[in-house]
Amino acid sequence: MKEIFPLELIPEIKKAPENFRLLRQLPENFDGCEFRSGSGDNRSEMSVVFLDLETTGLNPASDKAIQLAMIKTICDAETGRILRVADYCEMLEDPGRKLPPEIRSLTGISDSDLKGQSFDYGRVSRILSGGPLVVAHNASFDRTFFDKRFPKLARLSWGCTLKDPNWRNAGFQARSLEQLLLKSGFFFTGHNALTDARATVWLMHLHPERMLELLSIADAGIASVDALGSPFDSKDLLKQRGYRWNAKNRYWSKEVAANQINEEKAFLDGLYGGGNKARIKHVPASARFR
Repeated sequence: MKEIFPLELIPEIKKAPENFRLLRQLPENFDGCEFRSGSGDNRSEMSVVFLDLETTGLNPASDKAIQLAMIKTICDAETGRILRVADYCEMLEDPGRKLPPEIRSLTGISDSDLKGQSFDYGRVSRILSGGPLVVAHNASFDRTFFDKRFPKLARLSWGCTLKDPNWRNAGFQARSLEQLLLKSGFFFTGHNALTDARATVWLMHLHPERMLELLSIADAGIASVDALGSPFDSKDLLKQRGYRWNAKNRYWSKEVAANQINEEKAFLDGLYGGGNKARIKHVPASARFR
C-alpha cells in the first residue's frame, strides 16, 4: 500500500517540530541538472561515473549481470562538489536463463524484460572514455561483475562510497545506501541499477566532504597494512581499529589511505612494537576492489 504523508498531524508538527523529522523523496530525474556552482576553475573539474549493477545472484563465477546503469558527473576535485550530470545510460541483458524469484521480486525485472537484450559495448565505452573515476556503493561487488563482463575496460580506477568515506566520523552508524540517505533526510523507492546509481549520486551531492575523501583516496591510492606478529591479546584493539583477520595467512590486515601509513605504523608501535614489522603493500585505484 502506498504511504501517504499524515497531513492530519500538521497542527501537532507545528506545536512540537523537534519531535518530528521530515523525509523527502529522492528526485526521480536530475539529468542535466546543475547541482552547484563550481570553483570557477575548469582545471579542478573531473569526470566521475557512478555505476550500479543488478545480477542474477551474488557469485561472480556463476551469476551474470542483468542490468547496468551509469551516470557520468562532473565534479570539483578541490571541494568534492558534484557540479552537473553529463551523461547517463541504463541497459538490460539476457542472462540466458530464468531469473530466481527473489531477484525478480527485488529488482522488479522480469524474464520478458530481458529477453533478447544485451549491453551496448559502444555506449558503455563512450561514457567511460577519457578514463573517469568509476564509483559504486560496494565497489567490490560491482567491479567484479563489471570487469568479468567488460574485460577490455578492466584498467579503470575505482572508488567506493561505502568504504572510502569515513561515515562513522561524520555521525553515521550504518553505511547502507538506504540508511545513509534516510539519516540525510531522503528516501527512495524501488531497487534497480538506475535507482541505486541516482541514489548514490544524490548521497554524495549532499555530502561533498565525504566525496572529497573518496577523491583523495582515489588520487593517492591506498595501502594494505598487515599487522605481522601481533600477539593474541591485541586482537580486540586491532578489530576496533578496523583490522580484519586473514584466516588463511593468520594475520590482521587493514586498508588505509596512502597518506596514513605513518599514522598506522605508529599505532602498531604503541600496541605491540609492531610498526617496523608491518607489511605495507601499495594499491593504486586501478587495482582496487578486484
